[in-house]
This record gives sequence, C-alpha cells and structure tokens, in this order.
Amino acid sequence: MSTFSKKGIAIFCIFTGISSICQAQLHWQPSAKHNDSLPAAIRVYETTDSLDGRPFRAFYLKAPASDPSLTFETRTGNGKRYTPDEYVSMESGKVYAIVNTTFFSFADNSSLNMVVSKGKTMADNQLTDTIKTFDGHPQIIYPTQGVFGILPGGKPDIAWIYPAGKNKEAYAYDAPNAPQNGIWTRPSRKNGKRWTAVEAAGGGPVLLPYISSVQENRFAWHEMDMHPRTAIGYTADNNVIILAVEGRHPGVAEGATLIQLARILRSLGCVEALNLDGGGSSSLVAGNQATILPSDKKGQRPVPAVLLIKAAE
Repeated sequence: MSTFSKKGIAIFCIFTGISSICQAQLHWQPSAKHNDSLPAAIRVYETTDSLDGRPFRAFYLKAPASDPSLTFETRTGNGKRYTPDEYVSMESGKVYAIVNTTFFSFADNSSLNMVVSKGKTMADNQLTDTIKTFDGHPQIIYPTQGVFGILPGGKPDIAWIYPAGKNKEAYAYDAPNAPQNGIWTRPSRKNGKRWTAVEAAGGGPVLLPYISSVQENRFAWHEMDMHPRTAIGYTADNNVIILAVEGRHPGVAEGATLIQLARILRSLGCVEALNLDGGGSSSLVAGNQATILPSDKKGQRPVPAVLLIKAAE
C-alpha cells in the first residue's frame, strides 16, 4: 500500500477526533507472564488504563518480520473450525503465538476473507461482487478488501485486494475501490499491482492509514460500537504488531470502537493496520498462555483461520 500523505494523516486525525499527535493515552507494561516463555525478539505488553473514561484491558505483541529465527504462517481448518489451542496442538515445531484472523460463515465454516498459506490461496474474499439496490435500482458493487500479508523477503504489507486476474490472482490497489458518480466499476489489473504474499489473512476494514469501512462496504455503521477487537499492523521498521482488546465484560473491559482501535495502533507506531474478526472470536495466545479473556462464556471460539508465529525450522 502506498504511504499516506501528511495531509491525509491530518484529515484522518480531524475526522476521527484524534489529537494532533494521534495518540491514545495508554501506558503499556511488559507482561512478564508471557515474555518469560518467549524469545527476546517477541515481546508482549499489557494495559488496564481506562480508555476515554471506560474500563479497558488490552495486550499487544511485537515481533520483527525480518527475524530469520521466526516465521509467520497461516493455517485453515479445511472446512472446519478449531479453537486457537486446537490449532497449536496440531502443529509440529515451536509455536510462540497464535491469533484469530478472518471473518467467517457459521453456516459452512468458510472464511469470508482471503487466506494464503505457503504462497497458495486457501480462501478468497467472499464479500465482493455483491448486488445492492440504490434508489430502487439493483447494481453490482465491487469492493476491495483489506488483507495483511508477508511478502517474499519477509516484508509485512497491508493492501486493498481484489481478485482481478484471469485466475482470480490477487491485485493490490493504492486506494480502496469506490463508486464514481454512483457507479461501481470492477477493479482492473492495469490499475493494480500483482500481490504475491507468501502468507496472508484478510479482515476489514483497513484501519491505517485511514479507516475504509465505507469503501469496503462493511462496518461503517459499527465504527462507534464497543466490542472485543483483534487487529494487526506493522511499523516503519517492519515490526508486526498484533493487538487484542478484551470486551463485553462490564466494569472490567468494555472493548473499543474501530476509531479507538486505529488511534491505539497509530500510537504504537503502526503505519498500516487492519481490523480482524472481533467479538467472541478475539483471542491472542502468546508463550502458551492466553492474553485477553474471550467474551464467549465457553472460552475460545472455534475459527476457520489463524496466524501463527513459530520458530523457524
């Protein structure tokens, strides 16, 4: 994704009500409980500071994408859903952390967002080419969807993706697709760039450089809702940041809005960030220990896709 201009950042700050430095006033402490079981390259931080006057609890994990001792890998349930702990139990090698990723269908357990594993597309974005009615007239819309990926060479990236190739190859765009004069057109290959992530998992909306929920045709009406959240981003020096926000626990942790989520990620140094499936799906396990308490009473929710950080073999 192209770098957002300073003018764009200023507009983003004004639009979201963020201060001129775009920082959430949270104080983070290293989590010895998790860090004691992790290599020095991976660090976990936690906070219980209130957020905009509300009870708040969150963790974030920081790991260098370029560290040759680490690998970032996606996994899918191949038509089934498993809890994060179950995914770990099926792995060979050392797993340092695991986080939920894509939105999904409860009907058939399928991911609704792109998943790439070892360069092979395991799932495509399912929320494109949707028929909508505008002023009584049906129209096909072609929204791009946000995806996080690890590119060849280990560089992290977040891009608006559309399967524009002949065989639905992924193409990345510098801006999300949007209607022109009320008319949607299908994203073309000539306006995009072939996106060849080795590992990738989608979600939505993109949070940084700005929140694109309207253009992605999802969640615009939920930007101010408080929920448990999972998000991923990366810094200018290619450190991956995974943020897990606890929620739906009144008086302890009430969650965050998409706007607050973007503010937090920017304060942690992220230049690009993506919202992932939240609510009862939110879960981050690091050093074989859970971070946030899931909002589902049964604990971890089974999900169709996850992202793992493992020891390189």
